Amino acid sequence: SVYEASPEPWKEKDVGDAKGTVLSRDDAKVLPYNARDCVHTARIKRSIDSEAEWNTLRVRTLYAKHSELSDCAAEMYARGFAISEQARLATAKKLTDLHNGRRALISRLLGTHKLVVHPNVLRSVLFERHRRKGLPCFGIKDPIGKHAFTPAGQCATDTEALLALLADPQTPDAARKLIPAYWEAVAALKAKSTYVTSQRVVRNIGHDGRMRASWNPRGTSVGRWSCSDPNLQNLTRHHDETSRQGELPDIRAMYRAAPGCVLVHCDYSQFHPRIMVAMSGDATLAKWVATEDLYSQIARAWFGVPEGEAVKKPARHQCKVGYLAAQYGVGADRLWLQLLGAFPTMPFRAAAEFHSAFPRTFPGIIDYWADELARVTERGYSESQLWHRRLMWFERPDLPGAIATSILLTESDIANDGLLLLRAALR
Repeated sequence: SVYEASPEPWKEKDVGDAKGTVLSRDDAKVLPYNARDCVHTARIKRSIDSEAEWNTLRVRTLYAKHSELSDCAAEMYARGFAISEQARLATAKKLTDLHNGRRALISRLLGTHKLVVHPNVLRSVLFERHRRKGLPCFGIKDPIGKHAFTPAGQCATDTEALLALLADPQTPDAARKLIPAYWEAVAALKAKSTYVTSQRVVRNIGHDGRMRASWNPRGTSVGRWSCSDPNLQNLTRHHDETSRQGELPDIRAMYRAAPGCVLVHCDYSQFHPRIMVAMSGDATLAKWVATEDLYSQIARAWFGVPEGEAVKKPARHQCKVGYLAAQYGVGADRLWLQLLGAFPTMPFRAAAEFHSAFPRTFPGIIDYWADELARVTERGYSESQLWHRRLMWFERPDLPGAIATSILLTESDIANDGLLLLRAALR
């Protein structure tokens, strides 16, 4: 009877004050919704229990691990993260001032005032077909390639399309200055609205001054953790010259450790290449990973840096970006676009040479590509080394998708196991 009476309370908004704190809630509407949810859960569980595969070791193991990860996510939500309201307001002001300054720079570059930083405005300024009255226009002709257009037939202004414009020698110099300025202005505005001042952020700060974001231990298609409102996994800390964001305030500084506690950061070293070593058995990759920093070794081989001489940071980063793209079997054009994201002046010829040298340097990886693609095509799913599967619905999966999925599934499983081991040790 409770299940049939469904007032759909989730469609009604909470009443809150300026800080986003809930002031009132009709429990009489919440209880039927919770009861209905329990009935749905019971029906699903009964259906699952009747499936033959449910009793296999693989599924039982994955279910037990996922249950533990869900407990971990619930605990993280319940505890929350301490956030300084003073630091949050100060960060909001810094980002506002930064955005206004960068928008003023764009106005000076274009010789106009009160310009709105928006993709549609940028499209009108760049391309002849989107010229708009009252706005200056560089008169750039339609780009070449299906990826250069949106589904609606407009000239694309996403990152890849703009990178291609920067690499095009026919693009006017003034447009080359405008595009980075546009990226930096958007970055400041997005950082403020996404991580600092949006209502979704503010309403998740409780009376105790702790941020309670939404955690999902299997929130991505390859089993990685995800976080929202705000995404605490993606907070900027320092300037990265390859990020196209420019200098941004330290958003992580808004979050503080509770008294008697510390915030700890840890990371896996060369995670993806190490997994590729285990899965492909490539001899060269195994040697370089074991003896020295992999990306420095690639830079030595590619740029001819002698042993004993330090590899410069830009050269190492360039080889890191190139290897991580080439490892998954992307074409030369896609590799070039990846490299352009970090090095806007990268010529296509250099990317093509890197792409052609990859099979000669890592032949074991090439053999693994063929074997893995055949397995995925035959079975209809990609599988990690720890039994985690992802169905591939298309008849013939592409090479980058098949390779990346198996690596990323394994990466997620290892990282999740490490998190659970750490959680048990801390307890």
